[in-house]
Amino acid sequence: MSFDSTSPRRNRVSSARVGVLGRGALRSRLRPRRRAGGGYLGIDYLLERLEDRRLLDASPIAYPPIIINNPGGVGPLQSSTPPTTAFTPAQIQKAYGIDSLVASGNAGQGQTVAIIDAYDAPNFVNSTNPNFNNSDLHKFDQEFELPDPPSFQKVNEFGQPGPLPGTDPAGPGAPGSWEVETSLDVEWVHSIAPMANIILVEANAPTFNDLIVNGVANAAKLPGVSAVSMSFGFPEFSSDIRFDSIFQTPPGHNGVTFLASTGDNGAPGSYPAFSPNVVAVGGTSLVLNPDNSYKSESGWSGSGGGFSQFESQPPFQNVVTQNMTQRTIPDVSFDADPDTGVAIYDSYDFGAGTPWMQVGGTSLSCPCWAGLIAIVNQERVDAGGTTLDGPTQTLPALYELYSDPAKYSSDFHDITSGYNVYPAGIGYDLVTGIGTPIANQLVPDLARFPLSVNVPRVVNLSTVPGRNGVSTILVTFSKPLNPQSAMNLLNYSYSVQIPGHNHRLGAPSSILVGLESAEYDAATQTVTLTTTTPIHPGTPILVVINQVTGNPSAGVGVADLEGILLAGNNDGHPGGVFMQTVIASGPSVRRPTRHSSVEKGAQLVHGPGTRLSVKLPTKLVAAPPHRWLR
Repeated sequence: MSFDSTSPRRNRVSSARVGVLGRGALRSRLRPRRRAGGGYLGIDYLLERLEDRRLLDASPIAYPPIIINNPGGVGPLQSSTPPTTAFTPAQIQKAYGIDSLVASGNAGQGQTVAIIDAYDAPNFVNSTNPNFNNSDLHKFDQEFELPDPPSFQKVNEFGQPGPLPGTDPAGPGAPGSWEVETSLDVEWVHSIAPMANIILVEANAPTFNDLIVNGVANAAKLPGVSAVSMSFGFPEFSSDIRFDSIFQTPPGHNGVTFLASTGDNGAPGSYPAFSPNVVAVGGTSLVLNPDNSYKSESGWSGSGGGFSQFESQPPFQNVVTQNMTQRTIPDVSFDADPDTGVAIYDSYDFGAGTPWMQVGGTSLSCPCWAGLIAIVNQERVDAGGTTLDGPTQTLPALYELYSDPAKYSSDFHDITSGYNVYPAGIGYDLVTGIGTPIANQLVPDLARFPLSVNVPRVVNLSTVPGRNGVSTILVTFSKPLNPQSAMNLLNYSYSVQIPGHNHRLGAPSSILVGLESAEYDAATQTVTLTTTTPIHPGTPILVVINQVTGNPSAGVGVADLEGILLAGNNDGHPGGVFMQTVIASGPSVRRPTRHSSVEKGAQLVHGPGTRLSVKLPTKLVAAPPHRWLR
């Protein structure tokens, strides 16, 4: 990228691809690289291709995807004040709709973001340190009128306060310095979520073992951590799949979302971004209006993206790449082009007199998304829920919103121009993924994604033989319901079906059984369903419970006594549709039998103050009223 200094600020940016990741070298080393004609400094890493990571101490070196902006290729890279061409926290917040969330008190309070970097950044000290007011983070906050974080803490890769590692052996001011990376990560997580706690995890070295096997795994276990930011990448290897389990919420811990930069060398991207358990964050070039509001974005040529060589397509991505079998990245994006980059304060690398620098790269986009997840998690916890689990909630939720045209247009900027070898286009693409956030719309929708709360669950289903073959079906819940606190039971849908081919719900030969109005007995926590049509003894049936979606006034459905919405599923995980196969009891059946199943692909989304919705099968055939149904 080269910045056209003669054009109005941010209104014209010319593009050129940076170098690709070198492979096949006999050893790992850093090599600064300057594009002909100026532009900016990039980092070209030559990495040993290790096909076997059984010896983790021989793992390759990670590259921090950070690029220093150098307009015109001449002049000092740093300054005594923030560069006038660099975006500020206030500008980025306004551009992406984050400012209104922060102003309303949703700035990540109560959440903790863990940042994984290599080596020590000595000019960042714990917030409890008497010298904190002289630290780079405090100076950054003073300049941009940000509050200091409630807590800032440094730990080593084992999650302990000490001993901390030494500084980057490349020395202060080296291109691609890990201290520059740390400055960017810490200051911009804080810029997005000013009231979130921050834990900086400093690995002993930028190796796979230090950063991921130790650093990430131990960071996720630290109390309160709900987001882990990884601004680094490794070339992909077949053995990576063995380490995907590291990017899962530890047992007994609150939900954790793992996020990683996709890289700054265009296609194909890097690991851990390729892990299906990680939110892969790509990059864009951002343009603002004169009032700092959002104007446009294009895909940045350096944004990592492409097809994994080894990771299979996760189920949540099927909505965007139905004909593919491999994991693709990125999932989402954020500003990353160094020509539309941001200001950082780094007195270690550039001195106390000229500590300011304009930087970019997906090292910017990843921590910004981590801060955004902290804001989402605050809203979820404030609503009585728990923090998002990355693999089972954050990633599926992002793609579920993408698959809803109305939500997609309201919650994301769809980036349709730009390239990184692959072109950006309408909808999902391999440059920007789903797109960039419209945070004031996206955050509430992510916060409403199925809350892990103590919702009432179906604990028993039974049938009672009735007269003339009519059956009474009893649905017993785990806790009391209070339909009057939300809407009438009639607005919550209970249906009974005789399954068709292969006992699948909605098969062409399925038969919908008529029901009388549902009745609720608070004493027994039971809903009674009575069929209006005789069912032949021994016929298997499915009982489906979900919110009526065709009635806009249906409200929130059935709630418990505390106003928490009915989950409607039998596996303890909110967000599904409860279904159970029972044997309809006629006069000749002495004892009903039953088994349970969950119809995959049916999804239910709920949250306080929102209407439940579910995709229902449509191929149902009404049954003749004058004959047995079977």
